Amino acid sequence: MGRSIASLPPEQRIAHYREMAAEAADVAGNLHSVDMQAQILQLAESWLALASELERTTVGLASKAHDEPDAAETSLIDYSTH
Repeated sequence: MGRSIASLPPEQRIAHYREMAAEAADVAGNLHSVDMQAQILQLAESWLALASELERTTVGLASKAHDEPDAAETSLIDYSTH
């Protein structure tokens, strides 16, 4: 069996979480149901939140987190149309 995500170094976990977010966003883009799209996009945003939180709390990566736009700017859901 593969290693647990928790056993990976923080940088690799952050990258994994971002990959999972991108994959979820791709899946959402192929769905016909607006409700399902919204649910999968929320899942993607949860992956991004995990990555951002780990980035903020990991020594050595904290300065990089300050250079990123805030969560509202990186949201996968356009709330202005809902």
